[in-house]
Amino acid sequence: MIRKPAQIGCFLLLLIGFAACSTANSSIPANKDVKILLSTLPEQLLVGSGQFVIDVLDIDGQPLQGADVEVSLGMSSMTMNTQDGQAAEQGKGRYTRAVMLHAKGNYTLRIFVNRAGKTLKTQDFSLTVA
Repeated sequence: MIRKPAQIGCFLLLLIGFAACSTANSSIPANKDVKILLSTLPEQLLVGSGQFVIDVLDIDGQPLQGADVEVSLGMSSMTMNTQDGQAAEQGKGRYTRAVMLHAKGNYTLRIFVNRAGKTLKTQDFSLTVA
């Protein structure tokens, strides 16, 4: 009978530990609370080199710094030959990624915003290369 109080005590400690861990990342905004703004350089993408400028904002419209922003670019009509990579943080919630556009056509750019090992938002953009 002495074991049961010890087992109950251990169980309660585990529950308290799980509760503390589950609220540790509560300040990280949910998917709908992050806004991704995309601009390109040049504004009208052409075959050759281009750059994506990605601004990430939190629920209050403030720049979201310290995120891991990843991009995946591929032609809309193809499922292979995507360009994947990490965008470089420029500060004040701005991230950039240089790309090489090999052909005219329609492209899909998927942007992933991650922080503290958690995906905050994934968003697709349709682009046309002239």
